[in-house]
Amino acid sequence: MSTDIFVVLDNGQKASIVTPTKIINVVSRARKPEDAVTKLLDLVPPNAVKCAFVNASTGFLVRKKSIRAFQKAGYNKVKVIEIFSYGLSAAIYNQPLDCAIGEPVIIIVGLEQFLPVTECVAVVLEKCEKGWQIAHKGLLAINAILEYPSVRHVIAYKGTPDYAKSDVMKLLPECTVHIVDRLPPNWKYTYFSNKAIKGNLNGYEVAAFCPDDLIIQYGETCELVKLSEMVPPFTITKTIDIGSVYTVNIRDTSKDQRIITKIDTFKHNARRTVTIIITVDMALVPQVQLKTLKMRFEIIPHTKVNTKFTVKAKRKLTSPPTTILTFTSDNRILIESDETYTGNAEVPAYVRLLPGKAPQTLKQAYNYLPKAPKSSVCYDIPRLLARDFNPDQPDPSWAFKTSRDTDGKVIVHAGFNLTALPIVLFGLLVQSTFQYIQKQQTSPIAVLGIKLPADTVVSVAEMRDIAQRIGVNLVLLDD
Repeated sequence: MSTDIFVVLDNGQKASIVTPTKIINVVSRARKPEDAVTKLLDLVPPNAVKCAFVNASTGFLVRKKSIRAFQKAGYNKVKVIEIFSYGLSAAIYNQPLDCAIGEPVIIIVGLEQFLPVTECVAVVLEKCEKGWQIAHKGLLAINAILEYPSVRHVIAYKGTPDYAKSDVMKLLPECTVHIVDRLPPNWKYTYFSNKAIKGNLNGYEVAAFCPDDLIIQYGETCELVKLSEMVPPFTITKTIDIGSVYTVNIRDTSKDQRIITKIDTFKHNARRTVTIIITVDMALVPQVQLKTLKMRFEIIPHTKVNTKFTVKAKRKLTSPPTTILTFTSDNRILIESDETYTGNAEVPAYVRLLPGKAPQTLKQAYNYLPKAPKSSVCYDIPRLLARDFNPDQPDPSWAFKTSRDTDGKVIVHAGFNLTALPIVLFGLLVQSTFQYIQKQQTSPIAVLGIKLPADTVVSVAEMRDIAQRIGVNLVLLDD
């Protein structure tokens, strides 16, 4: 007979049992979801469990494997928890909000860490018929306040000092600031009990949204499909001219961009226009279908192709990249990105080489310029990649040296008797700047645009190698 016991699988590795009085951690680092579920089976058989839950913060593939592991073990009632809405529901639970449909509430994160309002982030919720939904997330708190000046309720977390609460009330004179626990007592059991019976937490549930986006890859072109922040179930239809490629891959937006679905059914060399239908249900696992709308055969004359070109190329994109790095001739990288980016508008373009250690880059490398040995810091990298650069006549202000190897390639001689190719230094700058941007924005980056000074030359093959190494598609753009 089913009791009020729940089993939970987080990240495909951590399994726990939730009861009305306690949480029992069963395993923390299982090798795969099936191993974690086997541990649960030893303690609580499926007929003793009211519902099994999968944490949705794990990415599409792990989520799908976790659901299957539960189902194969006989846990037939499996639900997915979207962890962000889980935490937001906890923040507003049982608060006296008395809001009308469409009315906003702002949740501010960071006041409890003694950050000023100008440095905090915020989530804006909107009242809907059966509960709440996310209107905006990842906003700066001050922008949320400016956008919703008549908001009547603000949520802040326990630990927020009185002066911070007063600062918010000065900006929003009509609002009430509610100080809440990050998670109410016994919240996990309360939330799971509600989900098991398809409740809405007495009107306090924040609707789950799809936490991931997808990338459609065909040939060298990638298109980002925004699924995040959409409330399931939903269907998205995309019509795309994929050219004459044989394979279309659907990838997730994790660091390694794993393939979710591989469509490899095209047998003829023809240009195609296809419709891709993506459906996301309450399990937050996308189902993908592809239908060919048009097929156009072409006769392509045989021509000899020069594969050793080193000119800048501009890849054809269905839409331009939203994140662009512009390398300047004065050792800066200018950063353009979308509205979720909160980092610096530029970073210094410096690389410091060290014996037996990973290179230092950007500001960390720049800070070593006044220190000895100065020759360990490399810069003016676009100049080193210029078509007309002569390594026998380097800039006299440089502390590092340059020469050519036996193949005619430019070599940079840094401190500690270390050497590097300019293209390697360039790749390090792209990689470190890409990683910096990822930490400063919430939206994923499917394609990274690169702009270089007019006399700088990077070949398509070199760009492709860098892209494969750092895990993002790179596109050279003209000014």
